This record gives sequence, structure tokens and C-alpha cells, in this order.
Amino acid sequence: MSYRQRERERHKLKIKYFDYLHYTATRVDPYVKEFLRSHFKLYPLAAEMFLSKYRFGNPQLRPALVRLAYELVGGNDWEKIIPVCAAIEVEETAYYCLDDFFDQEPTSKKDRDRLILQAVGFYSIAHDMTRAIRHCLSDEYFWRILEEMSNLDANTLQAGIIDSVMHGTDEQFYMGKVEGYNFWEQALKIGGLLRESANPNIELLGKIGKKIGMAHILSNDCWDFGKDLEDFRQGKSTLPIIFALNNASGQDREALTALLGRKDLSAQEIDVVRSIMVRCGAIEQGRKKALELCADAIELLHQFPDSEARQLIEFSTTYTQRNKYYKLLNRYKQQSP
Repeated sequence: MSYRQRERERHKLKIKYFDYLHYTATRVDPYVKEFLRSHFKLYPLAAEMFLSKYRFGNPQLRPALVRLAYELVGGNDWEKIIPVCAAIEVEETAYYCLDDFFDQEPTSKKDRDRLILQAVGFYSIAHDMTRAIRHCLSDEYFWRILEEMSNLDANTLQAGIIDSVMHGTDEQFYMGKVEGYNFWEQALKIGGLLRESANPNIELLGKIGKKIGMAHILSNDCWDFGKDLEDFRQGKSTLPIIFALNNASGQDREALTALLGRKDLSAQEIDVVRSIMVRCGAIEQGRKKALELCADAIELLHQFPDSEARQLIEFSTTYTQRNKYYKLLNRYKQQSP
């Protein structure tokens, strides 16, 4: 197949992939809206407070992953699992509320209290949504799904703690944070458990999800240098930063250390950071690690029969290698030290 043919096929898959995410959202969003409005009986206006934080109308990866795993192992009536697909997205909304609390640092006590209430509320609502499917499952599989939901909470909590205390250049510490923030593992396992008869494949789904999810987080930390350098401005220890501080030349390392954690970077200073990160190989190293993880995941994924679900999961790995921010960073390769 020629390069042009491969690109055409990739474009078709891209359209199919985002259509899948969009359609999943069109079925999940109304369920969330209805559930929230029926959930708050003592104070119905509370539903609007929660609905204002939920991201309606967007393509939804997390619910789509549950659906993809369910269909990968033979499920063909995915709309009956919408409550759990919705629960995964609602759970993620709780994380966004906490991010807003810690990152944006709202000034008023009222705003801070509201974000904490919303975060705790979304966690509770996610578990209530999961229980809504109780009648469709055997005891064994229902409790295993709740266990994976709890694992998702515990992993995210631990990753958040690592994120808050991590400073320096310990790559192993960083990888623990990446593993904790990875939601793919639990999303794919939950999708498989919803099928019930897919029991032998659950751990395999988890391994695939962990590798792809970690690859996406690694890639996102690389893309940050093509976007607004948010992690760098906050002084976070991500893989590209760790690699650069361990491998950049003395002068470049001094420049990075002086700028790391500065929120008011000028356009010229951003150029300096990007140039150093590309020149020392930090961006390419992160991209390479993501590629290796995805290659391992695809090899495991091919133990499942070919299907649209398998093709779309495999296609999702391409975003760890192809991104507009990589193109922007590539411009800095030609700059001299």
C-alpha cells in the first residue's frame, strides 16, 4: 500500500473514530441529564449546579472506551450499559473539579467550597449510576465492576498525592504517577466485565489499557511544550523535564532550572525552553517511550478477533505519535544551540 493510500485509510478511520465518540456522547449525555435531575429530590436546583460542570456536547473518550471493550469481547447491545458508560465520565468530571480547586485557586471561600462539594458529589453520583445496572448483572460481575471503580478512585488519589509532592528527577516516581492517572485500564476492564462471558479476557484488557493509557499521558506531557507549557510553568516533574535536567548540557540545564516554575514566561523564554527540550532529545525520548508502549499494546490487542472495536482501539494509539504540537516543536530541531 502506498503512502497516499495509507493516509486515505487513516483519514477514514479518524472519521469513524470521532463519529464513534460523538455518537456515544449523544446517548450518554441525555442519561446524565435525566439522572442528575431525578437524583436531587431535597433541593432540585442542586442538579443545575452539577450540570453546569459536566461537559455536554463533546466527544467522550471514557464512555467510548467502556463501550469499545464491551463490543471487543462480543457485546452487541451497548445501550443497556449506558449507565456505566456515563458513570465513568461523571467520575472524570469529579477529577476536573479537583483540578480546578488546586490549579486555578479560586479566591472566594464560596467558590472553593462549591468545587469540593461538586467533586465529592460527582464521585457519589458515579457510583449510584453504576448501581443502576445492578439488575442486569450477576452478583460476581456487579461486585467486580464496583471493585474496578474503587481501584480507579484509589489510583487517581495516589497519583494526585505523588503529583503534589514530587520534585526532582526520579523517573520511577514519575512513572508511578502516570500509572495512577491512567484510566484506560479500568475503563477497558469494566467494559469487558459488563459482557460477563468475557471473563478470561479481563486481565488482558487491563494490560492493553494500562499500556495505551500510559502512552497517552506520556505524549500529553510532551505536547505541553508545543502548547502553553502549563506543566513547566507549574514546576511539575514530567518525563520530558526529568530527561532534560538529566541530559541537557550544563548551560541548557542552568537555563531550564532558572525558568522552571515561572508562570510569567515571555515569548522569548518560551522559545528558549522549547529549543532546549527539542535539542537535548527530551521530546523525542517521550515520544519513543509512548511508541514502545503502544506497540506492546497492539500486539496484545491482536489476540482478539478483527472487528471495528479492535480497529478503533488500535487507531487511538496513533495520537501518541501524530499531533499538531509535534509539528510545531519540529521547527526547533533546526535551531542552533
